[in-house]
Amino acid sequence: MGLDMYAYTVDAEDIGDQQVDIKLYDDKGEPLFDSLNREFAYWRKFNNLHQWMADLYYKKGGTSMPFNCNTVRLMPADLDKLWADAPGLEPSSGFFWGSEDKMTEDDINEVKEFVSRSMDEISIGKAVIYDSWW
Repeated sequence: MGLDMYAYTVDAEDIGDQQVDIKLYDDKGEPLFDSLNREFAYWRKFNNLHQWMADLYYKKGGTSMPFNCNTVRLMPADLDKLWADAPGLEPSSGFFWGSEDKMTEDDINEVKEFVSRSMDEISIGKAVIYDSWW
């Protein structure tokens, strides 16, 4: 058990302008879109990043409490902010979320690599969507 975090890509045209609570799977757990890439990114117990994504979800109008099994779309402006915020992402606590450590240089580089890869995907017509489960 613990905090599992994912980033998916999907053709942007498949989801339109949706920003939060984007349904990617049917009731049987099957992808709703052929373009869904479920292996774009994965993190385990990276609570610093998860808290940033939760804050983004609520800023974009998400209402589910707690932020668990909810999706939030990352737009270029969001990714620019994440790049800038990466060194100062604060640890957060939660049920089985892992240790509350400050960001390391490796953590910062991992976030920045994710931002770069995400921007590349967006530039070719993909949407980048964050999801988590704990």
